[in-house]
Order: sequence, then structure tokens, then C-alpha cells
Amino acid sequence: MKPELHDVVDTITVECGDSDWLSKVPKPHATDRAGHFIEVSDRSSEESTGDCSCDKQYIVVWSATDDCSNTITASTTVVVDDTVPPAFTCVPDDLYVQCAAEKTDATVYATDASVAGTIEATVSHVDLDIGCGGNSVVRTYRVSDCSGNENTHVQTIIVKDDQVPQFSRKPADIEVECGCDTVPPQYSDARPLKAIDNCDSVFNAVPGAEETIPGEGSEYKLVRSYSATDSCGNGAEIFQTISVVDNKAPTFHGCADAQNAELACDQVSSNAPDVSISDECDESPDLTMTEVVSNNDVCANSYTLTRTWTATDASGNSDTTVQVLTVYDTEAPQLLPLSDPDVATCLSPNDKFYVEDVASLFPWFDNCDSDENVELELLSCNSTEVAYDQQGLAFTDDCVLSADKSSISIRGEVNHESADRTYTIYATLSDSCGNQRSVSQSVTVKGTVAAAAEAGCAVPDQESATA
Repeated sequence: MKPELHDVVDTITVECGDSDWLSKVPKPHATDRAGHFIEVSDRSSEESTGDCSCDKQYIVVWSATDDCSNTITASTTVVVDDTVPPAFTCVPDDLYVQCAAEKTDATVYATDASVAGTIEATVSHVDLDIGCGGNSVVRTYRVSDCSGNENTHVQTIIVKDDQVPQFSRKPADIEVECGCDTVPPQYSDARPLKAIDNCDSVFNAVPGAEETIPGEGSEYKLVRSYSATDSCGNGAEIFQTISVVDNKAPTFHGCADAQNAELACDQVSSNAPDVSISDECDESPDLTMTEVVSNNDVCANSYTLTRTWTATDASGNSDTTVQVLTVYDTEAPQLLPLSDPDVATCLSPNDKFYVEDVASLFPWFDNCDSDENVELELLSCNSTEVAYDQQGLAFTDDCVLSADKSSISIRGEVNHESADRTYTIYATLSDSCGNQRSVSQSVTVKGTVAAAAEAGCAVPDQESATA
């Protein structure tokens, strides 16, 4: 006796593109002759039912076999239906733009279960009579699949130029001196004032009529207007007022303010500009100059020097011009060549000490600081042949710095017969602005007395170092 299959569904419909369609099909159950449940297996096949990739159906065959090898089969037909329209991957938004040039074309694509790739949408245009130039448009994007499912997207682009042109610059309201200055010419096509429009690019502004408003005596105001209108009729207008006055203040020559500078402290005196004045009415106007030093709390040689020239004529009209010098000191003291005859750079090897004056051994020059503001600090004295127990010391028993650091005692001794021994004294020079330079001097002890004598070396004469 064959097993029995229960709850077999004859037909079921699934959506095209559903890769998990088999799980949607209800699975029957089976019992054997004793009423026990037994396992139900399935196999499926695909059949095309039309021209579209979604026109198909699946045949699912169910089978169950009992322990006596009796087998029963049944089938379910799974019909594939395509009811979902293509889905756009990305669609353009509605736009509100000022200029036709800002309209952008878009290629729109959609995906659908019936195709492996994408579907390109078709587009239709309907022009709208909105805004200047009639460039507004409604675009309709359409896409459909093989099953006739359709999707649409509508984009509206409104082009409306409502922005007024902008002037490239606004002529500044100015004041000119009567009898001294020339009233600047009005802008014209030969000397254009430009206007910039968001849609019409750049064009020349149109000058209007000049209006003269009389004032006291020879003073008056000159009012000028300039207009700019784009192709959509958006217009803008600006005004310039030129006030002609009679103050007759003296005029500076020399342009001190143009000579503002940053310079080293030793160049200040040579940077005072030659300033002169003239006046329309006074043949001998008075010129004074003041200097104000403002320290920046860094050091004495780093400061700001402000020079102010004041010109005053007989009528009390005055004017000033200012030069600002930012003074700095970034140069460290320099080591000068040795000039003191008592400073020895080579010694005779007599095992005695030669006392060098530190200041004479390290003559220096600073471009800004005086002697009391420069610090000389001796750091170490190294020799080419240093005793084993003296290695690593800044100053050894053969090269001794005095307690007051004013002198250094160097022993005229060599450790190997006939071989020169060189002492190198290292130091730093620092000025009041913190500029520092590392310097050194070398003193050579000749290998023999004869060689020292031939070289004219100094002969050490101290039995012990100066403490």
C-alpha cells in the first residue's frame, strides 16, 4: 500500500525576481500505511510561458517513499507573475534656478527584476512660459519593463532671473582739495565701470547725469550716478559724491608711510626717510618729527619705532604722516679674529701652565648690544689626549677654568713624545635678545720644544693653574 500525500497545493503565484520562491510554496506531509509521518522530498523544473524573462512557471514534484519502497508523487505549479514596475536608481529633484545655463540634463536609469542590468528612461519636455526668456521646463522620465509595468518621474525646472546686477566696485565717496587736486573723470565706455550679472556675465554700467550742489564759497558737491540693467530688466543704481573742499593743508613729499619696514636694530638710523612738505598758500610751513619707542617686552633691541611728521601751515591746517619701523635683533654675537698679542694659540711643552684671558681669547662683536649685555659662557675644554680618569669632564686638570671664569690655564704638556696636543675651548655668546652662537678656540701644544720655538709659540711660566 502506497503512502499518502496530504495538503498538496495545486497552483501558487510568486513575484518575478523572488529568488526564495520555493520557500513560499506550502510543503505537503506524508503518512505510511500505519499512519506514521514520513519524509517528503522535492525537485523542481522551470518552464517558459512567454517572451519576457518573467514569463515562466516552476513545476515542483513532491515524493514520499515508505520503508517498503512504495512511492507516491504529486506536483504543485508555481506561476511567476510580474506586477512590480521598474525602480529608479536616482532621480533629479525639482530646480529653481536663476539662469538657463544652470539647467542640467540628467540620464535616469531604473532596475527591474526582468533584466540583469539597468533600463534607461526616456524623457519628454514641456516648456513653461515662466520667468524671463521662457526657459522653464517640465521633464517627464518614463521607464517600463517587458511585462508592461511603467514608472514615471516628473521634474520641474523653473528659470527666473530676479537678481539685480552687481557692480564690480562702488566708486568711493571722496573729498578733494580745491585748487590742488583734480576731480577724477567720470566712468565711461572709454573708462568703464563694470557690472556683473548672474546670467548676462559682465557689461559696462551706464553713467548718468552729474548734479552739482553749490556750497559755501568755492566748495561744492558733485553727485554722479551709474546704472546697470540686465536682459530681464533687473536694474541697480549707485551714487558717488565728490566733495570739493578748501582746507589747504600742506602736502608731504617723501612718502614716509610707504617706507614702513622691519629691520635690524643696527639699521634704524639709516632708515629715516627724507620728508619734505609744500603748501598751496604758505611758503614756509612748519615740519616737526617725533619718535615714540614701544618695547615688546622681549628685549631692549626688539621694539617698534613710530615716527610721526606733522606739517602745519600759517592758517592752522595740519596733516601728519607716519612711519612704523618694527625693529628686531635676530643676529647672535660674532667671534672676531684674535688681535691681543698676549693670547697664545700654540704653547711650548714644558709641563707648566699658560694663563689665557678669557675675554681676550674670545673677542666678540654684537651688532646691537654693548659689552655689559653680551654674555660669554665657557662650556668645556677638550684635548686630543686626555687622561683616562679625566675623560667626560668639562674642564680637566690640564685645562682649568678659574673660579671667577675670567681666565683659563692650559698645561704645556704632551702625552706622546713629539706629537702635538690640541686643546679646544668651547663657549657660547648670547645677547640680551637671546640670540646665541656656539664658538670655539684652539690652543696647540707642540710636540717638542724645538718645534714650539720654531713656530714662535708662547712659553708657559706658571707652576700651577689659576684657581
